[in-house]
Amino acid sequence: MNEQLRLLRKLQQVNDKIREFEDEKAALGAALGKRRKDIRDHQRHIDELAQKVLEAKKKEDQYNLNLKANEADINKLLVQLTQAKTNEGYAGLNKRIEEEQKQNSALEDSILQLMTDIEEMERRNAAAKKALDAEQEEFSRFEAKVKADQDAIDGRIREYQDRAAEIEKSVEGEILDKYHRLYERKDGHALAGLDRSAGVCLGCNLPVTKQDINLLLADNGIIFCKSCGRILYIPEDEEE
Repeated sequence: MNEQLRLLRKLQQVNDKIREFEDEKAALGAALGKRRKDIRDHQRHIDELAQKVLEAKKKEDQYNLNLKANEADINKLLVQLTQAKTNEGYAGLNKRIEEEQKQNSALEDSILQLMTDIEEMERRNAAAKKALDAEQEEFSRFEAKVKADQDAIDGRIREYQDRAAEIEKSVEGEILDKYHRLYERKDGHALAGLDRSAGVCLGCNLPVTKQDINLLLADNGIIFCKSCGRILYIPEDEEE
């Protein structure tokens, strides 16, 4: 393997490590983002439950007002009942009183159900708040660890970037430019191995011409795959 190709392989390996570190850092950030979203979702659930409690209490207050108003009406009707002068008037007042009492009975049932619902929602909300407090504490610890891990990864990235810069000093300018263009176009895979037995590029799995294989075997400069454009190398050469 000629010196320029050897340097490019080394540069590719260093860049691969940088990409691994960047992916690791991004994964940590994504995990942190998911936990942050989970906390927001849990807080939203608590807020929604609190709003339902508030609405239920308003409804309970309104039912209690209606109940008091009905009771006042019943008391008035009872007074009128004692003053009724005819059987027909007496019966009519009795019927109205019964209707008001039925309404009150339904209101009392609704109020009792609301009180039960409110108690249950408040119990669930208190449990959710307690769980959220614990989750936020755990998130704070996780966030601190992620930041420390990401800072450590940044240090490794800088270390490998320095290594890459040092290697690039020894690579010819035109070759380095081609490498960088391929690196961007091929999603970080500027080089591809040659399967000598099959005569194919391992980057695209398409045949490599015999002429290019012979040039590569002869260490005759930088050879590009005519199908995918990647810089070819022979993996076996690295084992020697």
